[in-house]
Amino acid sequence: MLAAYAVAVTIFGQAHSTIRDITGSGMSTVIRNNKRFLATLAQASQTLSVTVADDIRDAHGVKLISKGQQLTSEMQTRLAERELSCPLETGVCIDGGVTTHDIAHVAASLCQRSGFLATIVGAHFAAIKRTYLALPLQPIVHLMLSVQQVASPGHFTHAVLCSLIAGALASRQGGPEDNTRLAMLAGLIHDLGEMYGEPDDKTLIAGASRDRWREIVAHVEAGKVLIEQFTDYPESIVRAVFEHHERLDGSGYPRGISDDQVSPLGRVLGLADTLCGVIHAPDNHGARAKLAMSFVPGEFDPSLVRLLTAAFAGTVAVDVALPSSFDVNAAFVRADRMGRCLEDARQTIMALAAAQLDDPQMAEIVVIAQHRIERLKSSWDATGIDAYCAAEQNTDTPLKIDEESYFDLDVVSRELTWRMRSLSRHLVYLRHQYRLDGYGALEPVIAALEMRS
Repeated sequence: MLAAYAVAVTIFGQAHSTIRDITGSGMSTVIRNNKRFLATLAQASQTLSVTVADDIRDAHGVKLISKGQQLTSEMQTRLAERELSCPLETGVCIDGGVTTHDIAHVAASLCQRSGFLATIVGAHFAAIKRTYLALPLQPIVHLMLSVQQVASPGHFTHAVLCSLIAGALASRQGGPEDNTRLAMLAGLIHDLGEMYGEPDDKTLIAGASRDRWREIVAHVEAGKVLIEQFTDYPESIVRAVFEHHERLDGSGYPRGISDDQVSPLGRVLGLADTLCGVIHAPDNHGARAKLAMSFVPGEFDPSLVRLLTAAFAGTVAVDVALPSSFDVNAAFVRADRMGRCLEDARQTIMALAAAQLDDPQMAEIVVIAQHRIERLKSSWDATGIDAYCAAEQNTDTPLKIDEESYFDLDVVSRELTWRMRSLSRHLVYLRHQYRLDGYGALEPVIAALEMRS
């Protein structure tokens, strides 16, 4: 893990740019407007009634809007031009808005639409529903979820889905009932930090531009600070929200922590968030989940993986037909190119590791990159796809592929592509954090991981 790792985040409606040193050296705060959140709030206020709960004043103490007024679009435009004395989120509230009954209803609908999800939840749904109805939605969380439900319903559904899976995982683990409640609450609020980013930050990480990567990483810090400063939720929830993109093998972000450094609730939340992506796929959720959890051994808590594997043991059979438009030759060419690019990245990073780098920070990044590339290469080789591609392309007979092999090729290729691009953006982010001049020696590695080499 990097020794000193500062995360710059623009957060809160009024807003703060918080720079937190993960090693504990402190925090400094600069006040400026967060236009993204104001725009989202303005969109939601066309449907919801947003009331000023306390006088809103600027940084000099001048009253801008009095308590009790309805927040209009004109008022929000005025707020966007001023620095405020307190975060906007603490000074407004939603009349009505989302309820725990709404959340439980969405969860039930998700289970009805997905047999795979219903299998994961199993007999625990009745208890999970009761837990939903008793979840404590503190004022700022109620505000954020209400705005999200109206202005970004897809992300609201994702939050409920992650909450439902996290609750099911915690229930299957056994232990105190409170563990399930904490997991569900953490899942519900794990991505609230995204509401402070630019619209492009909503893009899947694999498709995001390199310049956006550091802002994508920052959403976990934004969520952490939001919950830490403006709720009294337990520290375990704050920590889990911050860790939900970490992995046990150290390949996650933002800190790259591993093993016991990742909290029990952070492990549950990380796997739940990953399974959300599987459920959004069109078919074969059980088989996709099995491959996603096992492609790179050690990413997820093995005890959780075993629980899930046992739960959906009967749903992993592949039932897929080859699309009529499927081009087997093109598929093998893509897979072969992917393997070659990964090998290019491996050879380049090995050369860098063997060189005498003058910058110790660059050397540390190279160590991180080499470890992750070696693990990806090992996982890719273990599938046998690369060797199969080479053997098939060296024959004169037409290439053929059966349905199950097509499925494996499709899913494994997606998993590897996601991880290669994720690593390339992480390297860009680390370079930015260390303020290294240019990409320099890392550029060929990044190009190979993004399959531009």
